[in-house]
Amino acid sequence: MNCPQCNSSLIPLMRDCLFCGSLRNRAAGWPAQSVTARETLHINVDCEALKTEVAQQFPETNFDLRLGREQVRIPEMLTYRNLSISGVAGTRKTQVVNSLLQQLRTMANQKCLLVDFNGYFYSRFGQPWDKVLSLDHQQSEAWDFCNEEATPEFFAEALIEPNQSNGFFSAGSQALVTDLLKLNNSVEGLWRDLTSSLDQLIERIEGGFSTAFLRQPDQVAGVQAMAVSQMNFLQHLNFRNQEREPFSLTQWATSPSNEWVFLLVRVQDLAESSPLLRLWFELAILGVLQRDDVTSDAPHLWLIADELPELGKLSSVVRLLAQTRPHKASVVASYVTANQLENIYGRDEAATILQGFQNKLDLFVGDDVQNLSNFQAHLKICSFPRTRIQFDVWSSHT
Repeated sequence: MNCPQCNSSLIPLMRDCLFCGSLRNRAAGWPAQSVTARETLHINVDCEALKTEVAQQFPETNFDLRLGREQVRIPEMLTYRNLSISGVAGTRKTQVVNSLLQQLRTMANQKCLLVDFNGYFYSRFGQPWDKVLSLDHQQSEAWDFCNEEATPEFFAEALIEPNQSNGFFSAGSQALVTDLLKLNNSVEGLWRDLTSSLDQLIERIEGGFSTAFLRQPDQVAGVQAMAVSQMNFLQHLNFRNQEREPFSLTQWATSPSNEWVFLLVRVQDLAESSPLLRLWFELAILGVLQRDDVTSDAPHLWLIADELPELGKLSSVVRLLAQTRPHKASVVASYVTANQLENIYGRDEAATILQGFQNKLDLFVGDDVQNLSNFQAHLKICSFPRTRIQFDVWSSHT
């Protein structure tokens, strides 16, 4: 079902569209949460053995997470480990994330950055003090390269994915974007240079590293075309919010604030937006890795990517997963199968990424294929043995 005004995909149970002006506002000028139902995860089978084992090894605290109706407890010291959620479409991966976020909103000193397709999570958990980054959303913060604590090389690597079949042009595009970022201090100037004529472009980057890739006209055209295709979002960046002070993800990650950040994207715009989403997520990772000497009262930071493969290749994710604990951070990511990650990262790097998730939840449809609300899961919590449990998802109107 799409919005009749802007053709965006509407979130189930939402009466209005998050992306066009038809949405009702709160007193603070933010979209009202018009959700009229909730999803609750239930664990239907006997998990007493797991609950007993947890109780014997870990004392109960106010910061434990609990799964399902039977409240299977993930102890505090295991809660803050990285969590992967795998399952085919329809096995309610998003509802698992939804259940986690419900609990995090009630816990003190937690901050989250979420990749949010069609505003699903923002509609349920967004608060007036939270931040939105989006190409389309009316409440989006302004954002600019110049406000981030990162190098032009970092930006270019995040924006232009390596291309195995066309390595010359992807490497040339990275070099071109690097050179142009060094020459510009505005989004408008960057886009103008990037889309200039071939002669103007060559003159503009004279003496830069990318000139080595631009010796022939066909090379110039190919490199420029790839860079433009990955940077097309620049046309829409800050279109709605030019008057706002640019927001910095690296500064947010290292700050003591408890604001949540929602990276909102319409599913139909994902092809154009994915390079920017990938960059924003990489900047949040960079900020996490800069959280040195984290104090005990600093907020715990969660990076949450429902459908992680949609971001493409994150060059920093392996390092992040290995270092979340000393930087007081956790990663939650969902995917369909490990093959998705292998296609993006290669077999060895994908295996390393999967090993970085100490807590794993594998969802699948149960034996009763006629009842699509009958879901089962394998749950592995750190050193605990793999335990088979079953999830039942239901909705109740409020």
